[in-house]
Amino acid sequence: MTTIEQAIHLRQSGQLDQARELLLELIEMKPLNPEARYQCAWVHDVMERDKLDKVWN
Repeated sequence: MTTIEQAIHLRQSGQLDQARELLLELIEMKPLNPEARYQCAWVHDVMERDKLDKVWN
């Protein structure tokens, strides 16, 4: 299972904080990864944090 797949599984099972942390770590390692950014945005949307995080700077 890839990191993205793990994050999706965590999001789907309601473990949003864990999914977010995993995706933020992946974005730090690969900042131009569009799928990681998409999934992270999805998690932030579900958490209603889409306007609060530093990832989008």
